[in-house]
Amino acid sequence: MGMIIPVAVACINCRGRILLMCRNREPFACQWSLPGGKIEVGEFPGQAMSRELREETGLTISDLDCAGLVCEIIRDVKHPENILYHHLVYVFFGCSDTMVHQECDEGELKWFPLKDVLQLGQDLVATDEQIIDKMLIQGGRGLYDSSVSYSNKMYRCTGFSRLGFHSTAGF
Repeated sequence: MGMIIPVAVACINCRGRILLMCRNREPFACQWSLPGGKIEVGEFPGQAMSRELREETGLTISDLDCAGLVCEIIRDVKHPENILYHHLVYVFFGCSDTMVHQECDEGELKWFPLKDVLQLGQDLVATDEQIIDKMLIQGGRGLYDSSVSYSNKMYRCTGFSRLGFHSTAGF
């Protein structure tokens, strides 16, 4: 592994629904996830998010707001010293005027009622479930750590916590 991968994801709302993608490939194949992807060299996170939304959904969201950053570390349960993935996930919120989106070759796109999305359970990417719950529904903002374990083709969030910083610099 050995690499930290910066990604951007978006919680896009429209009429009380949230847009999710059922991923075609690993990590998280066959699970619903927030739309997004890797930040390319030379891109700022907001630019990457806008690009990913255009590429994956065809939607242009003018009011993207950065809600925070999640440091996600995914470990193999049988060998916890083995880090499978290490992502820095920039989380954006936005609203769409339309629920019409293009087809995506990376996975099926579908709007879910926000009130029901957490009931997807293991069918929802573990960290994305926490992002939707703690950041979108509960209104949390800021920096979070997410620990995820992988075993038998299943990902499980074993910890999701907000970081609090206490400055001693006297600012």
